[in-house]
Amino acid sequence: MDYFKVIDERLKKRYDNPNTLLEQIFNSVLKRNGKRLRPLLFLALSEDFALEINENILSIAESIEYFHLSSLIHDDLPAVDNDDYRDGSLTIHKIYGEGNALYAGIYLSYLGLDLISKVNLDIIPYALKALQGIIRGQLLDINEPLNKDISKYKTGELFAFVFSLPLLLNNNLEYLDVMADFGLKLGEYYQYQDDTFDKKKNDYQEIDLIFEYEKLTKDLIMKKVMKKNTNSLKILLQIVKRNY
Repeated sequence: MDYFKVIDERLKKRYDNPNTLLEQIFNSVLKRNGKRLRPLLFLALSEDFALEINENILSIAESIEYFHLSSLIHDDLPAVDNDDYRDGSLTIHKIYGEGNALYAGIYLSYLGLDLISKVNLDIIPYALKALQGIIRGQLLDINEPLNKDISKYKTGELFAFVFSLPLLLNNNLEYLDVMADFGLKLGEYYQYQDDTFDKKKNDYQEIDLIFEYEKLTKDLIMKKVMKKNTNSLKILLQIVKRNY
């Protein structure tokens, strides 16, 4: 399955015919080209954990991207990073105004929670933890820009949520913490790549992460918790090598 095509087309068609200003903003946000790394990783993990890629799984993948895009809208606001452009396009607040961007970002995260609630209410507390982490990281970024925990919360918590989901959906909580911890590490590393040009240090961390994931997933496969690791490992390699 072409995970990227499936989730990208789904997102871009969601608000094809906007009837309100809010839908117009969402249409603008979702139609922008993006890497879709987090939902891609979730879909790959789902397949590796032998979950059927059905409408419910795709809805959760969509919600993950909503959470991420919501944080980008807020990151760009004048009170935070004050960016006029993102990936070559005007930021949402430059097009629609600061207030509209602020509330559209909040509403987008609520839409993500709504999608998840229609699939599995038990997942909501974990989704809220991820959103709380993003907000906590953003607050640290504003008030304590040198705080070493910014990446852990701002980026790591959503990755932790992504790695937790297959176990939650399979109702297997025994290995939940270890998968979430790996997701947290990956998120921190991903953000670190954006913030540093220390290639040698990045390369060492990259090798450690890949080795740790292979060891972790081989153990889960042996215990018949996980079917295979090929799909998620492929996306993981793309993330750590920035090959996307």
